[in-house]
Amino acid sequence: HVYVADYYGYHAEGFDVTFPITQTPYKKLNHDNKLKIYNIIDEKLLDKYKNKFDIVVLYDILEHLETVQQVETAITLMKQCTKKYMLFSIPFIGDPNLNNDETHHIKKTQQWWEWKIRSFGITIITTPNTFLYKHQIIIGTIS
Repeated sequence: HVYVADYYGYHAEGFDVTFPITQTPYKKLNHDNKLKIYNIIDEKLLDKYKNKFDIVVLYDILEHLETVQQVETAITLMKQCTKKYMLFSIPFIGDPNLNNDETHHIKKTQQWWEWKIRSFGITIITTPNTFLYKHQIIIGTIS
């Protein structure tokens, strides 16, 4: 996702806690220091990224955390990194992909995820019909 944003001239940075960041085939992104190893539940992120981005994208991230408390920490911290929007891509209960990956630890309904996201003061807006994987996308605005 960072590669595509960069290709179209948008400033984007990507975080991961594991090897995919160091194994990317898009070497230019690593040379530009756009891919970093960070844990999204580490408050140190705020030292550099508080209110830095117009949008924070959590694409297939939250379901991989181990506890609901970690999900809450991630949403809290990532909300502080954006000025406008958050985009979540989460497989919900009922999506066969949810159980096809043994690293999916948080398995909840779409209604639960929307409730959880709203509980942080994030307003959910309608996902455009043209979005790929619309069935697992939640978009929120920050007030």
